[in-house]
Amino acid sequence: LRLLEHARQMRTVADDIRAIGEADTLVVSVTSGGVPSALVRLMPPALARLRAAHPRLDIQIRSGLSEQLLADVLNRDLDVALVPEPEVVADGMISALICREPLDVLASTSVTQTSITAILTQNPFIWFSRSTLPGQQLARHLRHRKLVLKTAMEIDSIEAIESLVANGFGVSVSPRRTGFTTPDPKLRRISFQDPPLSRGLSLISLERNPRKRVVHALRGELQHILP
Repeated sequence: LRLLEHARQMRTVADDIRAIGEADTLVVSVTSGGVPSALVRLMPPALARLRAAHPRLDIQIRSGLSEQLLADVLNRDLDVALVPEPEVVADGMISALICREPLDVLASTSVTQTSITAILTQNPFIWFSRSTLPGQQLARHLRHRKLVLKTAMEIDSIEAIESLVANGFGVSVSPRRTGFTTPDPKLRRISFQDPPLSRGLSLISLERNPRKRVVHALRGELQHILP
């Protein structure tokens, strides 16, 4: 473990030495991470713009769930990660909000109920995994609304949940993901009201991060591509 940590430190030192005197161009190796939903329409175009502006930037990308990505940033296995906004961040971490995505009730077009309460309580409910931070946050929201749900299954993929709902396996709650402009004709989306619900997507990094310039540049590219 000590050898591994020493190797990481040496890589950082080498990157910093290479970057000396490069006022405008980033010349480092950076390892970024993102939850799967952020690696479809957000991270790839932002990282592509970053690489185009800084051709000597070596970018590595990992996918994972929020908890693992946060742990990897804290352990310095990742330099930066785009994850659902955590309620609390560990000491020494920075959370920069990139965007907010409304949470919608999701049902197939074959579901006949019209009210949110009826849709959620009278049909099998598909949870986003409650072992994850977003799943736990959603569970608290729905408990606060005093809704009694008929749990059908738990899935850790937004894309899989939307496909299951579209094919009549139940209803769910799903974010209206940034960059997805073409609606599925087999899905109904109904916005929560009083109060509306949303999830934030935040860029997580460490305060003491030798790649602060890269993180700052990535944040700018993410904000640039937002509609």
